[in-house]
Amino acid sequence: MSRVVLQCSICGNEIDPHSAKLHKLDPCGLYIITNILEDDDDKRLEQAFYCHYQCIKGALSGPGSLNLEDQDLEEG
Repeated sequence: MSRVVLQCSICGNEIDPHSAKLHKLDPCGLYIITNILEDDDDKRLEQAFYCHYQCIKGALSGPGSLNLEDQDLEEG
């Protein structure tokens, strides 16, 4: 069985989902949707990127622009 390796699109380092060193919200997925205001869905493109929570938090400017840590995770 091959090992799936996720790479952080911000820092470039591996995201090992089994590492105890990861933040409790890792790994994260960042979705980019282009032409978001277009009425025509065919003009929109979507792509997903993986990243560490701390990397995406650090990449966003402004205090409190990403505050997922204070939200409760629903138990499923």
